[in-house]
Amino acid sequence: MENQEKPERTEVPISVKELIIKKHKDGMSLRAIGSLVGRTYSTIQTVISNYNKTGSVKSKQRSGRPRVFTDHEENLIVRRVLKSNGYRNCRARKKLFISERNRKERLNFAKLRLNYDKSFWSKVIFSNESKFNIHHNDGPIKIYRQPNTAYKKQNLVGTVEHGGGGVLVWGCMSAAGLDILKNNLQESAVKLGLNGSYILQQDNDPKHSARLVQE
Repeated sequence: MENQEKPERTEVPISVKELIIKKHKDGMSLRAIGSLVGRTYSTIQTVISNYNKTGSVKSKQRSGRPRVFTDHEENLIVRRVLKSNGYRNCRARKKLFISERNRKERLNFAKLRLNYDKSFWSKVIFSNESKFNIHHNDGPIKIYRQPNTAYKKQNLVGTVEHGGGGVLVWGCMSAAGLDILKNNLQESAVKLGLNGSYILQQDNDPKHSARLVQE
């Protein structure tokens, strides 16, 4: 079903405003006045409120030139202009935000190796890891609470014995394909067809840059 456009707002004629004020002074309810003049409850409220502030039913003079197009017409014009200039209504793509420093370092890394041939990349293994907790994440959970209510049920986070446990998954990939590791890197290298020498490419996570890991 197509969306129906909402009707444009129209100015209430002065004669109708005068009738609204008269009936209001006569004690008629706002809803009854709305039914009488064919206007919404909010419109009746606005007319009476403006009258109480200014003492007049005349609309305040607006500054600037009067509008040429309605909201609906302006929306159609903008759509046509965008379409004629090659713009399309598309769903935004999702991408992980990274810091400006890492963005520059990654770009420099790619530029330095832009002209490397396939024989080089066929000997590179890229790796990464991710931890999956069974119960909940490792980070602190923040809540808003009043003083001296820390141990109320609604302010507690459930835990399990020994933290619930988790699994650290480590995997790697090369030009020949990818492999999720179960035992060690060497087995993966054999599975990927890299039986001889190869280059292990890791990120700069602290667990990789530690001296013991480098050794």
